[in-house]
Amino acid sequence: MRRLTIATKTMLLAGGTLLALAIGDGAAQSARTRKSRTPVNDPNATVIYRCTDASGMLSIQSSPCPRGQHQERSVIARPVDPVPVPATATVAPAVPVADAPQPQPVALPPPPVDDTPLPPPPLYRCHTPSGGSYVNETDNPPERCRDVPLVNISGSQTVPDHECELERDRCERIPDQELCASWKQRLGEGKAMLELGNPDLVERATLQRDQAERVMNRSCLTRN
Repeated sequence: MRRLTIATKTMLLAGGTLLALAIGDGAAQSARTRKSRTPVNDPNATVIYRCTDASGMLSIQSSPCPRGQHQERSVIARPVDPVPVPATATVAPAVPVADAPQPQPVALPPPPVDDTPLPPPPLYRCHTPSGGSYVNETDNPPERCRDVPLVNISGSQTVPDHECELERDRCERIPDQELCASWKQRLGEGKAMLELGNPDLVERATLQRDQAERVMNRSCLTRN
């Protein structure tokens, strides 16, 4: 049986305290072969030096070994304090929905009513070549045909005794201050045409009456 040599191992810990350990040659040999995986520049690491003198005595210290001794350097990690866990915030109990105050509806004021009457549509007073006049909605009435008698000096039966000459009425815009009175006039004309009972004028007279009534109710009731 191989005789084991007992050596005293001294470790210098933080604060300058020495720790003596008794190990055998086999344990010392296995300690020489272990390598630390902790980086040397780690602030939480400590460098340990294993020194073996000529008689086989092993010592562990935090400074390099004296000249002439076999030296092995190891890096061990310092214990790190656990990260404190923050205290759990106290959560106020939720108020039941039934007991929570309910928002009261706010009554909004009604929107203001704009009763400003709209301006009446424009009208035009048109004059015929014969001296008559009438109120029209456009200043461009259709052309009309005026018969012009002809004198047959040849005695031929194929020459017509008259021909059609186109003419257009002259129209001018009615001033704004007179529009309501003109629309009232159109309303009266439309009603008068309906009273005649002429089937050819019923459709036109009805449209004129209805339009004039809408304009009077919308634009002219507060003016006249």
